[in-house]
Amino acid sequence: MLSFKRAKKLLKKCRYAGIILPFSFLINENFYKQSREYYLRIFLWRELWNLVLTVFVKTGKNTICLFLEKIDESSFVIIEDIVNKFLKH
Repeated sequence: MLSFKRAKKLLKKCRYAGIILPFSFLINENFYKQSREYYLRIFLWRELWNLVLTVFVKTGKNTICLFLEKIDESSFVIIEDIVNKFLKH
């Protein structure tokens, strides 16, 4: 999660970053759930690439690459409101 923290600190609003993470970041319900929710408030997730296992052979783990755009929390509240209204109808 260090890469997220560094991106949050270094990026200005409306700037982009690419972060490589283990695939378990997306699917692990217990360990990463709060982290995902928190980082969805700070970053707009623009793209997600599922990298093949051979990209990082020595780790033996599936990896993903997230391409993010830094947003401010007020933007997230607006997006969250739009999504909630859409889901209600």
